[in-house]
Amino acid sequence: MTSRIVVNVSSGETQSEDLTPAEVSANSAGVVSPLVYDNTIRLSARLRTTNATPAELYRATLAQRTGYRASLTLIAVDAGNGAVRTIEARVTAKRLTGSALLVGTPVAVSDQQDAGTSAWAITAAVSGTDFVVTVTGAAGRNIDWQLAGDVVSFTPGGR
Repeated sequence: MTSRIVVNVSSGETQSEDLTPAEVSANSAGVVSPLVYDNTIRLSARLRTTNATPAELYRATLAQRTGYRASLTLIAVDAGNGAVRTIEARVTAKRLTGSALLVGTPVAVSDQQDAGTSAWAITAAVSGTDFVVTVTGAAGRNIDWQLAGDVVSFTPGGR
């Protein structure tokens, strides 16, 4: 069984937590399983897009009756010419008992870019019970994407 380490920041205690089959599958595809600190998940994901085809960079299933707040940083670099775009964003989502929902609109705190990168698209959305980050590069270009950030979750009366 594959597991991740959970760290309780208040007490310093650590415990091992088994990954779900979906997380094990994603991990075998080269996705780093997140570290969990209390109710904070530190995430990191990488991907290369070829052409202007949308690709899923990150996906997480949201727990029922739970609210989430993500502070994310995305760095994209054109593998051929070195053009760079960085975005810092905040996203809030929730899941009651059915599908996941975005709360409000994702907010770009910072969007810095080289010329020619403005068409590169980043989308934070929900799909069924999942939160999904999708990226789209540019025709004829290979773009390498790095997503990093923290996701804080809260379940009243629960975890």
